[in-house]
Amino acid sequence: MTNSSQREELARLIETMRDSQLSEQQHDRLQTLLRDDAELRRFYVQYQLLHVDLRTTLENKGTKRSNALSKSSSRNVRKRWWAVAAAVAAMMLGIFFGRQFDWEGDRGEVPAAASSSPAVAKLVAAMDARWSSGGSLRVGSQLPARPLKLESGLAEVRFASGASVVLQGPTECVLESPSHLKLGRGRLSANVPTEAVGFSVRTPVAAVVDLGTEFGVHSNEAGATDVHVFRGQVALGRPSGGGSRKELLDEGMAKHFKADGSQSEELPADELAFVSYQEFEARIRAEKNRPYYRWLAHSYQLRRDPSLIVYYSFDDRLGEEGRVRNRSGASAGRLDAQMGNGTDASTRPARTPSGRWPAQRALRFDASRCQHLRVEHANELNITQAVTVAAWIRPAIALMESEAVIMTKRPRIADETEPNYEFGLMRRADDSGKARCALYFHCGEHRVETADFVVTPGRWMHVAASAGAEGIQLFVDGEVAASGGEADLVPNDGDLLIGSRLDPSPLSDTNKPASYEGLLGELMMFRRQLTSDEVHELFSVGKQEP
Repeated sequence: MTNSSQREELARLIETMRDSQLSEQQHDRLQTLLRDDAELRRFYVQYQLLHVDLRTTLENKGTKRSNALSKSSSRNVRKRWWAVAAAVAAMMLGIFFGRQFDWEGDRGEVPAAASSSPAVAKLVAAMDARWSSGGSLRVGSQLPARPLKLESGLAEVRFASGASVVLQGPTECVLESPSHLKLGRGRLSANVPTEAVGFSVRTPVAAVVDLGTEFGVHSNEAGATDVHVFRGQVALGRPSGGGSRKELLDEGMAKHFKADGSQSEELPADELAFVSYQEFEARIRAEKNRPYYRWLAHSYQLRRDPSLIVYYSFDDRLGEEGRVRNRSGASAGRLDAQMGNGTDASTRPARTPSGRWPAQRALRFDASRCQHLRVEHANELNITQAVTVAAWIRPAIALMESEAVIMTKRPRIADETEPNYEFGLMRRADDSGKARCALYFHCGEHRVETADFVVTPGRWMHVAASAGAEGIQLFVDGEVAASGGEADLVPNDGDLLIGSRLDPSPLSDTNKPASYEGLLGELMMFRRQLTSDEVHELFSVGKQEP
């Protein structure tokens, strides 16, 4: 809790800022107070909202003063209070964040346009960016307070406060200060670290003040505004004064403000409608042909495919709950998978070691515990027309049973009917001592298998199966390995299981779990039959460099 001495100290620092006499040590102390004390941050954010309100109110009202002299003394007191509050807010915004920062990047590049005004931001990255005026802005340019008009492409602007904003063309905005941006029309996403808490975006009908978060803002041609919170929390208000109510918008929520300023109902946040800071960084690095970032950029793009209903990238560390998030945009917030152990009552969590690259993770399956992922039955998993399942695997063939399930959709009662679909491996004996296996896909009464192939220990391989109008096709490392049969897809009410056929209790010789042993690096399922070229692209984008 904030004590009186801290408040007094903060007051002294603010007074020092008013005189522009803040030393380096005092500046650092002010940063510490605001970073480490929640009450002081709330104070700071309140004044930011107040500053936004006042600024827009003055812009709207202009210089009209005809009735000012006729107001009562109480009105004059209130006006003086607003003036003092605005002064404090302006100092906190302009001086606290207005210092020069040393940023990474090329410092020798010349700004697009010379200006005597201090820089409030920096253009740190761009992709296919076309600007309407002011010449061709160069990456590395220091940006003063100024308008920006991005006709097309993407651009990342990093403010002196530490906040990063990704602009998606066409977008028109004004860089107002190191912690303020005015969005006229267009779309942006903001990533705001702790030291930049209080960063704000103002549109014609809404004011968004960050509380340490990631959020997106869209202002359309008609003047309406959508605010989406992806992580953390923001404070919402109106850009005009008049005592409009402030409210908090939490992670995963969105709100729509009509062009006239009225507010519609709450909506779920749509992260895929914006190019996030992380996605843009991945795209930039992908241009440098780094395999991991090339895959990551492709992964973000893939999530937007409306036919992709299940996508587990396994990039999240499993907590105590053992939940694996479904990254598909088409079924966002649904079809998450839950880790389970079929034969082991212990609570040992599943391991998430490094995947194909150090920065990417995988999920380890232990066949001795019948370890598996379970996805509760849902209508969209009852596929009857066409399906494609693809996965990156690193199997331990010697430890697996004769069959090892990668993914299956079977009825709740074992052996009642044929599976809706099942994709897995079959272990083969080999006198030469090499680990050999085959790939199979089973749907309804039809089953297709590949010829045997050698599995190199420790090597990742890409496997896929599709069923539809073209029959059944199996792929190994992007190439067709087998084809034939019919897409006899039959619905059932069973859960989707990954890594095991059953969750049996008890086990019997005739009821094998067919558990997978090894690493699973990525798994996806489409409600359509991918072409051979599309499957090959999944392999080529995700493979490690030789």
